[in-house]
Amino acid sequence: MAFKAMLNLINSCRRALMMTSDNKARNTKTFSLSLWVIILVGCGGADRNIETSTSVPTSPPSQVATAEPPNAGPSATPQPAPTNPTRIGWASGDYQFGDLYQPSLSAADKKPVVVMIHGGCWSSSYSLRLMDELSADLASRGFFVWNIEYRSLGNGGEWPNMFLDVARATDYLRTLANQYPIDTNRVVTMGHSAGGHLALWLAGRGNIPMSSELYNPTPQPVAGVVSLAGIGDLESGACSYGAQAIIGDNISAAERTARLASASPVKLLPFEIETVMISGDKDSIVPARLSQAFADSAVASGDISSHLILTNADHFTLIDAETMDMNLLDDLVTSLSN
Repeated sequence: MAFKAMLNLINSCRRALMMTSDNKARNTKTFSLSLWVIILVGCGGADRNIETSTSVPTSPPSQVATAEPPNAGPSATPQPAPTNPTRIGWASGDYQFGDLYQPSLSAADKKPVVVMIHGGCWSSSYSLRLMDELSADLASRGFFVWNIEYRSLGNGGEWPNMFLDVARATDYLRTLANQYPIDTNRVVTMGHSAGGHLALWLAGRGNIPMSSELYNPTPQPVAGVVSLAGIGDLESGACSYGAQAIIGDNISAAERTARLASASPVKLLPFEIETVMISGDKDSIVPARLSQAFADSAVASGDISSHLILTNADHFTLIDAETMDMNLLDDLVTSLSN
């Protein structure tokens, strides 16, 4: 299947990176995998090629193959999706809660958990309901999913509150693990658009300067990130008004620089974990080139990062369980959490 071949290629990238210490001199290749266009970034030194046993046609780096969106049918045999997640307050505020989706607990082993983060240009006009479909589907495939709500612009999420809320909701996994068989060593963050920014940001919390209001000496570790049309650079121009507003208006240039240093994921590299960026080629809100730029920066910092482009897909294709390839997300979370 296409997504299995894709993961074989990503694993080839991992192996190649582990075999070379020169991550700055690297190849960028474009692969057409059935219905997906995949750009793999960080596959080793300048003279290293990816080798795979699968029969995957390659396109020149300057070209992008086109294909129809995938048929996102069920994978092996996912269990029925939970229809009623457990709503849990991680603090006492009106927007300080999350919905916990539980997998079928047929085994005693602890399960990986996905921290799911909704987008909406950091605006209070949007809520965690945007991620209900993906959360339920992933839970049916054997993962806990912690779909979090947080204060955003318009309901108290001005600097630094939104960041503190997202951090605190994620750190609350340690508390949840006292009641549920959640493996806090296998946490994958996943977010869409502005939520993708926050998913990436969570992975970089360990690099936040001690002088920052966002600093925490013991953040919940993250094993990997899946960014769905996420914003990795707050200076990229995506959701430009919101990107300015979340770090604060009417502040000095020096303060703006300091806040960007602790709030913009690209400023917090390297994460020392793997990131996977996913884009739609028809996305005009967060164009694919922005995810590519972040992946390039991550690789240049020494991290492993890949960028997957879905053809004939717009910004919202990625959070519709009927149009998104849920098998792909299943395999990515499995791979990153292990």
